[in-house]
Amino acid sequence: MDTTANPCEDFFQYMCGNFEQEHPLPDSSTSHDWFTEKQQTVLRDLRKKLQQKQKEEEPYPVSQAKMFYKSCVDTISIDKLEFQALFRYLKLFNIPKLPTLLSDPDVDNINFDWIKSIVKIKRSLGADKLIGFEVFNDPRNRSVNYLAIGSPSQESDLPLVDDALSKKIKRMKRKFHINARVTDETDDDISIDDEEDIALMAYNIYMKEVIHELIRKAAPTYDIDGNANRISKLIQVTVNISKNIYTFIDMAENASKTEDRDGNLSDLVYIKVKDLQKQVHEDISEEQSSPILERYMSLMLTGLPEAHFDMEEDIVLTSNADILYLKNAIKLIYETKAIHLEAFLWWSIVEELILYTTSSMRQLYHDYTKTVTGVEGIPSRSSYCTTSINKLMGYAVSYLIVEKNFMIETRPKVENMLSNIQSSFNNIIHHSWMDWETKEKSLRKSKKMRSLIGFPEWILNKTELERHYKGIKIKSDTWMENIIELLSWQFMDKLSRFRMKNELEWASSPSNVNAFHTFQSNAITIPFAILQFPFYQLGLEALNYGSIGTVLAHELTHGFDDIGRHFDEDGNKNFWWTNTTIQKFLNRTECFKKQYSEYYLPEIGDYINGENTLGENIADNGGLREAFYGYNYHVKTNGMEKKLPGFESFSHEQLFFMSYGNLWCETMSLQGLKFSLEDTHCPGRIRLLGVLSNAREFHNAFNCHIGQKYHRTDDKKCILW
Repeated sequence: MDTTANPCEDFFQYMCGNFEQEHPLPDSSTSHDWFTEKQQTVLRDLRKKLQQKQKEEEPYPVSQAKMFYKSCVDTISIDKLEFQALFRYLKLFNIPKLPTLLSDPDVDNINFDWIKSIVKIKRSLGADKLIGFEVFNDPRNRSVNYLAIGSPSQESDLPLVDDALSKKIKRMKRKFHINARVTDETDDDISIDDEEDIALMAYNIYMKEVIHELIRKAAPTYDIDGNANRISKLIQVTVNISKNIYTFIDMAENASKTEDRDGNLSDLVYIKVKDLQKQVHEDISEEQSSPILERYMSLMLTGLPEAHFDMEEDIVLTSNADILYLKNAIKLIYETKAIHLEAFLWWSIVEELILYTTSSMRQLYHDYTKTVTGVEGIPSRSSYCTTSINKLMGYAVSYLIVEKNFMIETRPKVENMLSNIQSSFNNIIHHSWMDWETKEKSLRKSKKMRSLIGFPEWILNKTELERHYKGIKIKSDTWMENIIELLSWQFMDKLSRFRMKNELEWASSPSNVNAFHTFQSNAITIPFAILQFPFYQLGLEALNYGSIGTVLAHELTHGFDDIGRHFDEDGNKNFWWTNTTIQKFLNRTECFKKQYSEYYLPEIGDYINGENTLGENIADNGGLREAFYGYNYHVKTNGMEKKLPGFESFSHEQLFFMSYGNLWCETMSLQGLKFSLEDTHCPGRIRLLGVLSNAREFHNAFNCHIGQKYHRTDDKKCILW
């Protein structure tokens, strides 16, 4: 705290003024807050347990997690293997060790079955290349699954050094690819006049160095200097194809936003594969045309009789936006030489898997990311390996840290807190601007919202945990193979079960310090790991409600934000609000868009995107109010709490807001602030300013007056829930 600051003028400084000094920004990050700090605490605990010897009585998946960890930290063995595993997987994907473009760039035609390659990649890595494929809940009826075809997902389940930072780097990569000039210039010809040019230059240098190293190992006699033009051609081809694919994805996403902006389901398309095939081939001549999607689906489902998919009669799920993507992408594929497609897929696999080879390759990647993010440090190897197995086998590693008495002691208290918050929310709904028909439906949705708190009890059952991970094979000396074994198991297990009825699933493993709302389940997930200091167990309920209580309320409110309002009480996408209520909602949310778009970040000379952050801002504002009145319900039932020792001069209401303020303390680098502009969450100081300047309850607690920074006038206050 910085008690010299005026809480009504700068509550962030008041609560977080010394946070940066006490919790400095790690060299390996662009931002640091309580969530990341406590996640590291959990990971250190996990690491300690993963380093212990395997125990005869522990579930086999826990032993496998320890074997995975051992294979990951053994960098000596990994370095000795060099690129053996990478080359083996390239062969599995029907891709050569080095692309044909490097040896014979002028050949017009090669025998390359790109469909078979991308199917094998999907079945092994769970990663989309060129065509998107997923098992997807029917938005209209979440109990039913469909096979969905469309734009390739940009998400990856591969364990990266820093998932959050890696996502930001991927967004930047997508942006500079889209804006890259389609050119035959080499990287030496590219002018450097802004960050995107610098990022593209760094990426090209990274590509070139990786390619050089792979050439040295796969073809030692290859003349790298003498074939510099061929290497530049390889880079140019992959960048240009990437530019087109990213552009088509952008076009589809923009079309989807336009088509479905009111949640009217008009963008969804339920269609037979053969009919979809006809649509996406409309602009392709019959001489060129071949049944790409039918063959893709047939290969994808090979060896899965339990999927029993009828190509002639069964329906797949797609959308008008996805059909737009498929038309553009397949037209591009027909117009692209096979030798260029091979080169593109070669690099896409190398780029994904090279980080799981040698230390020198990981250093090259770090040099590249340091250029585009400014991040100097790298997390320790043991920390990275712990993060990796937590991502890939979260339930197994959570077995090592969850506490059996949680069910008896903690969960009932959190459930009671959530009950008070729901009562508070329901009361707000009763007195809200909605018409009565929509109020009734909203109250039903609130009542039916399910909560998953802590962890599923079955992970403490050895038999159940082993059943969950049945079929996985892990070795202590094959790191890349272990990763791909887990990724393949995840995808193939999901694919084999797509005919089964959907059950309620946890949105996260218990070991993650976060909270989640799942629209299609009408459920919130509060993992075990977040139920600790400084989020919970703070002594006074005023502090608990101000921290974890506002997190619970935030997730509840997501069910009624700009996206959540499209999903009904059963989690189905549905038109369940009246037009009158929708218009009032849109009018009120315009207030939030305008408010947050006025917040300026002087360090980077840019404004918050009020449109992009709308859903989180709605959840923040409503969540604070619901938690505050939820605490009032607690006091009515249990009586006034004692004073907090050392803070006797503060009221319980003030302590509630102080706990809330502490929740959003953070430190950010300049690059972190730039990244935050593309995030759906505002930086912590803006979250506090935006929410508290709208909150009369805060103004009353701290006696703030109109005209002070944290007190917007009543006519400018934005209130939805």
